Amino acid sequence: MKNSVKFLAIAVLSLAMGIASASPLLITELKIRPWIHEVQGQTAQFSVNVIYANFTIQDADKPVEQDSGPTITYFAVVNITNFSDLNATLTRVNFLAAQNIANDSGPAIENGAVGWEAEGAWVDGKWYNLTWVNVTYPYFDENGIFHQPEFKLPEQPYWMEGVQVYDRYVNGTLVATYLNMNGTWTDVANKINVARMPLDSGYSIVGTVVDDTQCFENVAVRDYTSNGIAYGPSIGAIRTTYHLVGEGFFSNYWAPHQSRLVAVFGSWDVHEPFASDETVKALQSGNLTFKTQTTNFVEEGSSMINNTVTTTSSDAVELKRVQLTQNENSYIYSPLVLDNQAFLIDQWGVEVNLRSQTQ
Repeated sequence: MKNSVKFLAIAVLSLAMGIASASPLLITELKIRPWIHEVQGQTAQFSVNVIYANFTIQDADKPVEQDSGPTITYFAVVNITNFSDLNATLTRVNFLAAQNIANDSGPAIENGAVGWEAEGAWVDGKWYNLTWVNVTYPYFDENGIFHQPEFKLPEQPYWMEGVQVYDRYVNGTLVATYLNMNGTWTDVANKINVARMPLDSGYSIVGTVVDDTQCFENVAVRDYTSNGIAYGPSIGAIRTTYHLVGEGFFSNYWAPHQSRLVAVFGSWDVHEPFASDETVKALQSGNLTFKTQTTNFVEEGSSMINNTVTTTSSDAVELKRVQLTQNENSYIYSPLVLDNQAFLIDQWGVEVNLRSQTQ
């Protein structure tokens, strides 16, 4: 089953009405948030490598139903290396384990909708580059019917340079385009001429066992535990953990040519409708594919001057097929010789150190 992007727009609450730029007096009288231009800066070369993974099934024979089923517990150790001569900061680690994961040459969005911003757009021969930000993004229901936003923005409305576009894809084909004009999302299909953001090809995934994301942030916007951990919403195998970083918490700073081990662990209940018996069978087969991805940015290169931001973010991805070794109800990937070695996790629940069990 191909991944589909559904509501990227939900995470970006902004934008809306296009106003023709042919009114310079109006524009100069308004307080407008400027359009932020992005230019590519220097990036750090990172690598990522899973060196250990352990999956344990509890109640493996239990039928998968809506309110009951087996439980999968997992623990993985990821080696992350900064090969560059630059100082860099880690912002995200995603560990995905499934029956099969393939780099897909097809469309990045198979079925779903995505909201995004552009510096401007031509609609029926008119140039729009000013937006009144007062509503959230619209949405399509499960029947593919378009709905205007049900909520206003949680903040004060404002003007901004640029426009907001909302695209819907079906079977990888763009089938609908909307522009927020005068606070109303307007169908502009076959009327709009806009430079669309590039959409890279994605991955096709079958039989997901784990989809765990570790995020690192330095703004206390969540209810963290005493060791700086907060948990996001989870759906089936999809889990998100947030780590508070900075003074007194985990340091997500990677020095040049530094390698560090990071742990990814958790558990989830295999229940319908987000999983089936096939999930357990995929793990019991002993053959899985790992896709592990990290995101970092170069500290020295990140800046914004004259409404232009220098982007220094980059990703590192490892995609590999692995063979698991069964030990009772656990399935283990351990390509390294780790005799008399134990993994010791720091107080922040992130970094791993190897310790001799004889010490």
